[in-house]
Amino acid sequence: YHDKFGAGNAYRYRIRAVIDTQREHGEKIFDRIRIGGRLQYRHDKFHTSSARLRWGYRNQNEATTFSGYDQSEYLVELGHTWRPWGDKRTLSATVFGEARRAEADRFSYNEIGIRLGARAPLNDKTDIFGRVSTYSRNYRADTAGFSREDTRLKATFGVSHKYSKNMRTEAYVGWDHNKSNNSDRAYSGLIGGINLRITWD
Repeated sequence: YHDKFGAGNAYRYRIRAVIDTQREHGEKIFDRIRIGGRLQYRHDKFHTSSARLRWGYRNQNEATTFSGYDQSEYLVELGHTWRPWGDKRTLSATVFGEARRAEADRFSYNEIGIRLGARAPLNDKTDIFGRVSTYSRNYRADTAGFSREDTRLKATFGVSHKYSKNMRTEAYVGWDHNKSNNSDRAYSGLIGGINLRITWD
């Protein structure tokens, strides 16, 4: 992780590698590695742009789950944050594209989408936020020649509270809608959740 700040403009970049695993009832479900980099450039106190690249590979334990899901993933993302009043109130937009290539074509897809966000502080420790995201995902044809296509729209509103330098919670409610030509994958309904984030220096 590296930062460089000048009298006016500033840039920041981060290189990150993550290895994670999921287990259930003592059995491994999958292992995954992700390696990526993010570059952020602050034009002035009103505008900040960013770019992100990420590669990953997921190794599914076929003995305890199902076959064909081992996959490589490639992500590219471009974003911009605007502070209309030059303070902590922000509006943001991100466009992204992702490709996943699995052993079985029915798990391989191309995806393109956009995320919009707004955030405003209520006080020094509490923010309110709103997020809207949508994407179009097209799968490769399966062995029967069927090609699944999904279009998803998700909107949430919530509150984030910082308890300390290293601990923050977030609560949100919203709506999640997925339109699909596979009726088993189409859904629509209310969503909600509470997240707890703890970091260590």
